[in-house]
Amino acid sequence: MEILVTGGVGFLGSHLVRRLVKEGHSVTVLDKSKKDINRIADVKDKIKFIEKDVRKFRECSKFDLVYHLVAISDVTKCEEDPKEALSVNVGGTLNLLLQNPKKLVYPSSAAIYAEKGKRVIHSYDRINPKSIYGYTKKWAEELVDKFDQVVVRIPNVYGPYSPSVITKFVKRALEGKELIVYGDGEQMRTFIYVDDIVNALVKIGMEGRREFYQLGASSKFYKSVNDVIKVLKKKIPIKKVVYKPEREYETRYSLLAYERSDLELRPKIELEQGIDKLIKFYK
Repeated sequence: MEILVTGGVGFLGSHLVRRLVKEGHSVTVLDKSKKDINRIADVKDKIKFIEKDVRKFRECSKFDLVYHLVAISDVTKCEEDPKEALSVNVGGTLNLLLQNPKKLVYPSSAAIYAEKGKRVIHSYDRINPKSIYGYTKKWAEELVDKFDQVVVRIPNVYGPYSPSVITKFVKRALEGKELIVYGDGEQMRTFIYVDDIVNALVKIGMEGRREFYQLGASSKFYKSVNDVIKVLKKKIPIKKVVYKPEREYETRYSLLAYERSDLELRPKIELEQGIDKLIKFYK
């Protein structure tokens, strides 16, 4: 299968590209820079790389399948430059959709939902983002749905190269640095290891219908930042934990429900196993 992965040297994209290549697909990566191409060093000779801004790319329709992962995903950067966030996250998505791709899979985010406290979030719950990033994902989702393509809502993903708090904690602990927590550490997320998300995206791309998917999980995947620190303390010496004021644009609780679909998309790698994998990677 001829597959395009936009953002293919980013965190999630690099893991997805590696998996698709290993499954024998012909993979083209679109990214604006080769800066992080070392993330796919083991497969870079087996892919085609196009160094271009997603907003200017015009060859989308020739691929059998498109995974559109390009985005400004740093919540703070989106707050600092909302115009650029809107241009890339929404404008870039619209550019691809206007080319009528055969099938496009768009990973969205749990950041689109309204706060529900510690109640579990279902796909039918109210959409009311707290951040600029969340709004860009909401608007891009609406475009993808309008063009009858595939939306996949994803929770907090962690793993090698991730900007997730778990990955940051593992790296800082291994370097003997203090861990920085914004807020009291009781904020909770649905933490899913990247391999489980990649498995789901591949299944959806190859077998899924043109519909909406939510990659949630059961309650054993709902963890607070302090829970993460407790697990980490059992495995690596932690110098110090510093608590700083909470950032107002960040969601306090994001507990994404697992929802049945035509595919089996349930995650398998729990927090302790995921942290073990990260420690092994970064040691």
